[in-house]
Amino acid sequence: MIQTKNIVHFTIPVRDLERSLEFYTGVLGMTLIRKYSNMAFLRSGDDDRITILGVSDAFHENHGKETLIHHAYAVDPDKYEAALQFARDNGYEVLREEDRTSPATIAGPRFYIHDPDRNVIEILNWSNPGEF
Repeated sequence: MIQTKNIVHFTIPVRDLERSLEFYTGVLGMTLIRKYSNMAFLRSGDDDRITILGVSDAFHENHGKETLIHHAYAVDPDKYEAALQFARDNGYEVLREEDRTSPATIAGPRFYIHDPDRNVIEILNWSNPGEF
């Protein structure tokens, strides 16, 4: 077995780096750490995990409003409703909105939107991060 310690980064395929940077910094509030011609490194809040946007044609899109393949980001519980309203006010279609209570997944309200390349983004009101 290879015993991993934590997640270091994950890469999201994008077609247009500048357009995607506008979304991830301007809409999701991430901080740009480093940028190259074909990729950018971003941080969400104080998290030490890195999101990499990598220019690629390797896409496996969800069809229609499917959300199974997605990337989830937490927001402070007191900012969840404002985040949902921001998405709606700025023309992002809310693909699904739900409040899960199942112990099999992370409980709490969440909604899903597309980034500019139709990658699905989950915004989660994670009021109890220790539960998972």
